[in-house]
Amino acid sequence: MTKCCIMRKKEVSEYIDSFGTLERVVVRDGIEITMSDEAIEAIAKKARWVHESGFSTVEKLETGLMGQAADAYEVKNNWREGVEQMTQEPDKYDMLYRGYMIDDKTFDIRDYIRRGIEPHSLMAVKLRQFHDAKRRYLFYIGNLRFTDDKIRIIGFMTRKALEGLELEGSTAIYEAGGGSNVVVKRSDQFTQIKYLDATIDRMLDSACKFVSRFKR
Repeated sequence: MTKCCIMRKKEVSEYIDSFGTLERVVVRDGIEITMSDEAIEAIAKKARWVHESGFSTVEKLETGLMGQAADAYEVKNNWREGVEQMTQEPDKYDMLYRGYMIDDKTFDIRDYIRRGIEPHSLMAVKLRQFHDAKRRYLFYIGNLRFTDDKIRIIGFMTRKALEGLELEGSTAIYEAGGGSNVVVKRSDQFTQIKYLDATIDRMLDSACKFVSRFKR
């Protein structure tokens, strides 16, 4: 007979806590996640490891990893999963949630804050990646790195919403030779992260209704 191990609610809580907790605060424009010393150490170690392959700079990798850790903590209560998802090869996705591939976009605005100026946009998605058949994500989570240890999760955008922005001409070129990006300029264009599950539920419901029409 196969033995089944059923964890009680307290045991589940203790198991999740073993991953290490981060500080979470709700603010006007999203959710602010402050990394713990343990998370910072894990992020720095992973960034150095990935950098050895010549993939981006350590600082950019740390920013990306902080965003992935914050998003994984907010959505799945497991920041370590966000850190471990990054590999030496270009990622297929940053997070897998309820069967959907999600791309995390983290913008480091520390220099803008120091200089006291507003950034040109809050999230940018490279168009060559956006239209890559292998990277057709349905969700993009936008993050801002405010300090060495703080990430603000602004919210998420659906692929359909970004396609609409591209059609409206909301694009920009930020790096020489880097190609054009579809950009999100305002925080109110994002959907709050707390509505991610509800949005997925609607998508699944629509898909089920569409399929059911062919079964009659």
